[in-house]
Amino acid sequence: MVRTLDVVVTPRTLTTRQFLDLELIDHREDRARVEVDKNGAATISAGEIWSIPPAAARLLLDRGWLSRTPHANDVWISAAGRMAPAWHWHREQNLPARLLKGLYLDAALTAADTAHRRLEHHARPRPA
Repeated sequence: MVRTLDVVVTPRTLTTRQFLDLELIDHREDRARVEVDKNGAATISAGEIWSIPPAAARLLLDRGWLSRTPHANDVWISAAGRMAPAWHWHREQNLPARLLKGLYLDAALTAADTAHRRLEHHARPRPA
């Protein structure tokens, strides 16, 4: 069986601010949560004092750079969200294309591992 990975949104559109937001979530991924207010605006909280405002959070979610657990407020960086910074580093540091392929593979594997851990955590039965 051959599997391919299609990036939903081109990583070339990642701005420096979005890069920094993804970096913040990456460093605090175990505490990253989506908080929706009564008007439906989503903010991403990354610990006690760090948060990403609604407009920026909406862009990260809409572009597929973040994944959410169904029926929960957990959020983590998706494969596309890990590939976007790889492209950013490639462009800023003028990395060779071979290295970019390795970064993409690492991004996909890291995202898959994170998703597996998060979904497995929510699938565990809760003590009664």
